[in-house]
Amino acid sequence: MEVNSFYQCLEYASAIKGAAATIDQSPWIASLAGVLVGFVLSLIASIGSRVWRERRQKQAIIAELQVVKTQAERTYKATAAFTFHCLTRGTESCKYDPAVSIGLRLFEQLYPGVVHLFSEGQNERFQYVVGHLDSLNRGVDFIMANLDKHPKSFLGHLAAVMGHSILLATCCEAIITNTSARSDEPLDPVVFARQLGISDEVIEAVVETD
Repeated sequence: MEVNSFYQCLEYASAIKGAAATIDQSPWIASLAGVLVGFVLSLIASIGSRVWRERRQKQAIIAELQVVKTQAERTYKATAAFTFHCLTRGTESCKYDPAVSIGLRLFEQLYPGVVHLFSEGQNERFQYVVGHLDSLNRGVDFIMANLDKHPKSFLGHLAAVMGHSILLATCCEAIITNTSARSDEPLDPVVFARQLGISDEVIEAVVETD
């Protein structure tokens, strides 16, 4: 039941109380009115508890998306730096520090029960989030497992990880803010990189030549 229905129940309970006060002191009518008022008040309490619980669950999912967005941005920055190192210094050792095994555990547990609280656009973007997150995790796992090989052998995977990082972060932001932008609109990786504080030197070598 939605919030409007909840307030309708409150009004109904108030009306029942008023009616009960005007009824003759007939024992059976008074008893029936008491039972009815008790039932309605119990129903209102139950609905109020559910509304509060669902709102908290939705807030938890939004908070998790904010974490996922931050992890996607961290992965993008780490991958851009690592790619720049591979392109400019070749086989010289370099640390790769992306976010590993990003998860949506709260979303998986809570989303089915609160899907109705999100807009159609938000629900559509959740599908993109799940897809890009899976591709991002698999890409990062592949790179981490092949760091002992020549970096140029997996430059394509580095580019794919950066692409999925942008799309994942953008979709998360669209859900969090409930914006009207379409999930398949073209993105500007240069603007995205600059927003993360990546230097123009790295952008020119990695992003603009991607």
